[in-house]
Amino acid sequence: MKPYTLFIACALFAFFAPKFGKIEPLEFNKPSWPEFYNNQALVALPLSEREMRFAEGFPGAIGRFQAGKNEIIIRRVEEPTRKLHPARDCFKGIGYKIIDKPLSLNHEGIAMACFHAQKGEAKFKVCEYVQGDQGESWSDISSWYWAALFSRNSRWWSYVIAQPIQ
Repeated sequence: MKPYTLFIACALFAFFAPKFGKIEPLEFNKPSWPEFYNNQALVALPLSEREMRFAEGFPGAIGRFQAGKNEIIIRRVEEPTRKLHPARDCFKGIGYKIIDKPLSLNHEGIAMACFHAQKGEAKFKVCEYVQGDQGESWSDISSWYWAALFSRNSRWWSYVIAQPIQ
């Protein structure tokens, strides 16, 4: 094989390989979202402008829901990504004072990272975790990221639960 033929073959492979290997993200309107969280019906809410901008480059889908008094952000993650970052960073970035709290268990016994967020009169207890399709879970986004890089699992669910504090 001539050197330039090998070069062209490699260049074509490099160009087309990402197109064939990419997982298409789920759309918000597809009925793939959970219907309940902690035995409460999830009511879909519209994404804010900030959430829609964030979703543009996100490898998956983002949904915002109401479950009783709680607001829940659920992200379906299709590949390991640095765009999935801790909720505390988001809250801190928009001006909330953050107070870290101990790990907590959700209704299924899954460990969640928790913190209190306060901005003016608004106070929330916020907890988050990531759960894989195989049942594995992480309370820390960084731990999930490194595990996901070396995992055969291809999809994860990220939950952020914001509970108002009176």
